[in-house]
Amino acid sequence: MNRNYELRDKIIFGKYDPKSYSGGCRHFSCDYATMKELVDQNFIELDECQNCSPNTKDFMETLADVDDVSFTAYAISPDRDDYRVTIEGAEITIPDTDFDTITFLVESLHYADTFNFQHEGSKYYLHVWWD
Repeated sequence: MNRNYELRDKIIFGKYDPKSYSGGCRHFSCDYATMKELVDQNFIELDECQNCSPNTKDFMETLADVDDVSFTAYAISPDRDDYRVTIEGAEITIPDTDFDTITFLVESLHYADTFNFQHEGSKYYLHVWWD
């Protein structure tokens, strides 16, 4: 695990601000490219997961071909022994003409603790989150 917390927080938040870790944890959202950079830089373990959520590897593989995805995650302060980054969910937008992707994602992620699936205009919006 990469312990360079200043670089980690620069990737996620733009800078390191120790005062922003409420209770030692800081929530964030990021796109696929940012999450991949965190994985590539070894700031998040591939087998890391939030309780019964998919692990990082499964999240990344499942959402690799989705154009519009935002991960919800949290970073643990470098002051804590359990320093890490953990994905806890995702916000996904899919064109309503992409039936294969819609079906795949619903089948893959339907067991989330929070599963919201809505159709508006010409898009589907999927919100998944694990407690």
